[in-house]
Formats: sequence, structure tokens, C-alpha cells
Amino acid sequence: MDDHEDSRYGQDKPDRTLVYGSAIGCLVIIIGCVIYFGFLAPDTYDPRRGKKKKKKHVEASAEPTRAPIEIPEEEEDPGFGEEENTPEPEPEPEPEVKPKKKPEKKPEEEQPKKKVLPPLPPAKVRKIDHLESTPADQKTEIDEAVAVVSDPWETRKAVKNKKVLLKIGKAALPALLSAMVELDFTEREGRLVMPIITETLQEITKCPNSWICRVGMRETEEEEVHYCKYHQRLWFEWYDSSKGKRFMSGE
Repeated sequence: MDDHEDSRYGQDKPDRTLVYGSAIGCLVIIIGCVIYFGFLAPDTYDPRRGKKKKKKHVEASAEPTRAPIEIPEEEEDPGFGEEENTPEPEPEPEPEVKPKKKPEKKPEEEQPKKKVLPPLPPAKVRKIDHLESTPADQKTEIDEAVAVVSDPWETRKAVKNKKVLLKIGKAALPALLSAMVELDFTEREGRLVMPIITETLQEITKCPNSWICRVGMRETEEEEVHYCKYHQRLWFEWYDSSKGKRFMSGE
């Protein structure tokens, strides 16, 4: 087709330089965007959301002025043999020592009060002879029965001989009182004899039951010895009193 034919249809030839130039310009712009957003501004892209972040405009604030740092002048090094005058370190304060608490005094335990024992009766303790009216054979019987009753190890025989003395009655009193004189109350054997002797005296005379000496009912040996002496003197006091004399005379 020649120029004549193109002119028939009223069409001109397109300018190819303009097309090429536009294509090259677009390509340059695309490459520039890829380089900028891919390398130069990576913080503006949010890989989690796939969106670009809007870059906030931060106004530049004026930096505060700083005071100049003063550098102290270097002190001259001391010469050879000269000591540097350095201040001595202050001693560390000693730790406070708390005063020890004094142990509280425990209240003294009240000591048990000592029991007040009754005073011993002012009696004359001695051996007494048999009554003059007592027959000789009965005196022998009384002495033998009292000897068995005064034996702490003959308990069964002592009960039988006690009945013999109760049957004899007041004639056996002098021998029973004399038997108490020979007892040693510091020994347990001597104290064990007192109950049966005082029981026999009480049943013959019908005196109060409190005159019977109870052994084994006291808290201490000292108390037991004291009460044995007390009952011993109590019976001698009664025997020498007007009541005892009337009983022995049968009035």
C-alpha cells in the first residue's frame, strides 16, 4: 500500500517513538517503586496484613541543650618516694547489739505446809507390876498371851491370845502397858505391834476408838513414830488419871 492509498482513508501513520518512550518510562517507574518499597522503605510494609503502613510524620523536636562537661585537671603524680595523701576510709558503724532479755523469774513453788503434830501427853512411861489380887497362874497366862500379841510375825496366834486377854479383863492391863514400854518405834516391827495392843486396851476399857494407834495411815515415817509415842503416853496418862484408878478399883 502506498501513500496515496493511506490518504484515501484519512489515516496518518502512528508515531512509534512516542510509544516506545512511554513504555520505557512506565518500566522505569515500576522498577523504581519496587526498589523503594522493597529495599529502601521496608518498615512501611506489614507482611502480616499485606498492607502498607502509613508512615507517621514525626516532627523533629529540638534537642535539649546539654551542659558542658567539666573535665577536672589531672593531679600531678607524686614523685619517687612521696606518698599520696589519701583520706582514710571511715570505719563501718558497729551493728547494734540488742540487750538480752532477762529470763522472767518463775514464781517460787509453795512448799507444802508441815503438818502440826499434837504434843505428847505429859505421862510417866514405865513398867507396871501385876495387880496384887491376880493369881500366880493367871499372871503366867497373861505374860504368855502378851508375849504372843507383841510378836509382829505371829498374827494368827496374836488374834487367839487377844481373846484370852479380853476374857481376863482389867487384870491384863498392867502387862499390856508394860509391853508398850519395850517397843522401839524407830523400827517398823515395833510400830506394827501398837495396833493390836491398843485395840485390846480399848475393848477392855471401852475408851474412845480414837485411842487405837493406826499404823500405815501416815504420810511419813516421822509422823508414824510420833503417833506411836502419842498413843503410848495417852494410855499411861489415862491409867494414872482418876478415871483409870476408878476403873481398876472396880468402882
